[in-house]
Amino acid sequence: MLNSGVVVATRLLTGFNYKAAAEILADIREAVGDEAGKQLAHDCAKKIVKAHTTLNMLQSSLRKRGLLD
Repeated sequence: MLNSGVVVATRLLTGFNYKAAAEILADIREAVGDEAGKQLAHDCAKKIVKAHTTLNMLQSSLRKRGLLD
């Protein structure tokens, strides 16, 4: 499941659709629920940010949805 969320979000990044990528991760977090959903979405967000360290707008979108620290 972790890989599918990262793949979908990463594909959206190619079109610079940062808000949509963050929304998908937030939806995954809610769908899984509880602590497992929070951890899954957080891990995906961290992995995406690590791969795309210069995309400040992406990081901002993820933070606004509570997906990053």
